[in-house]
Amino acid sequence: MELLIAFSTNDGQNMLKEYAGQAKYFDVYRFSDGKAKFLERRDNSKYKGDETVKHGDPKKAKATLEALKGLDVLVARMCGPNLPRLLKKLLCAKTAKADVEVTKLL
Repeated sequence: MELLIAFSTNDGQNMLKEYAGQAKYFDVYRFSDGKAKFLERRDNSKYKGDETVKHGDPKKAKATLEALKGLDVLVARMCGPNLPRLLKKLLCAKTAKADVEVTKLL
């Protein structure tokens, strides 16, 4: 079995402390046969974060889903009001650990 899993990050090393949709990037890994392999970094800037737009805006969800297209799981520290929209397309997993390095989750 193979899973494509994205981690929300701004620096490619640490999990984002804010809502997943606010991440600059989604680092994508392939998990297969008990091994993880980094595949790509996807840019989440298609939706240019207009600070006047409220969390939960459908346009924001659509842009985030476009960046996550074709993936199976999104791992984040926080999920916002767009979570129901994201769950229609992929599984969302939340980690409760503070100061999480992506590579320590692999």
